[in-house]
Amino acid sequence: MDDATRFRALFEATFAGVQRYVRNRGVTGGRADDIVAETFVVAWRRLADVPTERPLPWLFAVARNLWLNQRRGDRRYEALKARLPLPPPAPPPTEPADLAPIHAALAALDPADREVICLVAWDELTATEVGAALGCGCRFTRGGRGYPRRPASTLAPSPPRHDCVAPARGPASSHRPPRPSPCGRRRG
Repeated sequence: MDDATRFRALFEATFAGVQRYVRNRGVTGGRADDIVAETFVVAWRRLADVPTERPLPWLFAVARNLWLNQRRGDRRYEALKARLPLPPPAPPPTEPADLAPIHAALAALDPADREVICLVAWDELTATEVGAALGCGCRFTRGGRGYPRRPASTLAPSPPRHDCVAPARGPASSHRPPRPSPCGRRRG
């Protein structure tokens, strides 16, 4: 039997037992799922060490060690929080009296355009930082993603600011077909 087949059989036979073991220790939600998943990652990496006859006790030992590591990490985190004072909360930013036109303009944008504009205007990210936050290159962000796809005059009563994202390096050639972007959207 090859490793993949053996692991699949191990997983199918023991998953419910490992999950029950972890949950019976009082671990719930995503933390329990993380321990169960990591238990099987360890089992995959050390498949030769997993007993073939009764694998559950071995898997329980791995899950217990992971659980204890998680608890130690929680205690260290709580101790650190107790030693370090929390910074005072930042005051809320000053906002214009009437936000309705801004919210209406943002709602009219497609979600990707809205995200770029919010990252630049509200979170004060640069084009490079926006590209990193969205998981795509800076060139893509600077290439026009920072601007709405429709004229701003149709979105808001006041003229838009165009100084928040660096412009593209030159006009796009009209004879080139659109290329897929790093973020999965087509560029024109």
